Parts: sequence; structure tokens; C-alpha cells
Amino acid sequence: MDLFAFLENDAKVIKPGRAAAPVRGQGRGLTPVMARAAPCATFAHTKHTPIMAKEILIIGSGCARCQDTFEFVKSVVENEANDVRVNHQFGPEEKTKHKLEATPGIFVDGKLKMQGRVPTVEEIRALMG
Repeated sequence: MDLFAFLENDAKVIKPGRAAAPVRGQGRGLTPVMARAAPCATFAHTKHTPIMAKEILIIGSGCARCQDTFEFVKSVVENEANDVRVNHQFGPEEKTKHKLEATPGIFVDGKLKMQGRVPTVEEIRALMG
């Protein structure tokens, strides 16, 4: 069932090109679809919430220790977890942009977890957990 067919059956969609009267109490110009729109249209008919993957971000100046940290974290994550993404941002401006005192900096989902040293395998597992 395509999205338009679902919405026509469930939410009384007004097809593109047709004028709609404002929904009472919702302000001007809102169609019934806009008033009842689900946060995620692809899952509008279910109560499914998509699972977000974790992201580990390595920030550094581009030195050998920063690059080694990225490669080490990436290899551990590839062997242990499928739902974790590892990215890096290297450059002299990245240290000041992210307010790091020492590099490499390891961020998990946007939060600084470790800086200034290469983590051990156990520490990386704890970050993924």
C-alpha cells in the first residue's frame, strides 16, 4: 500500500490541487492531514520508533596519534558492533571548535567522553555500550 492510499483511507487526505477548509481550532490553512500528521509518515500506521545508531566521532589535529586512534576505534567497532558509526574530523581548527584541551578527542553522540590518549579495547566497548 503506498503512502497516498494509506492516507486517503485513514486520514482523509485532500489530494494536491484541491482547496481545503481550515480545521476548526487549528488556525488558518491547516488541512486535516496537517492537523493529524504523524512524526514519521512512513511509520504512521504503526507505533514503531526507529532505532538510532550510535556515532563515535574522533576529533584531532591530524597527527599520527589522532589517526592511529581513528583506525584503532574503527577496527574494534567493525569487529564488535554493527550499529555504531565511526567518523573523524581532523584539522587544526577542529581542536578549538570543539574546545579540546588535548587531542585526540572522542565524542559519542555529540558528548565528549575522552581526550588526550588512545583508548583501550575495554574503554571502546564501554563507549559502544
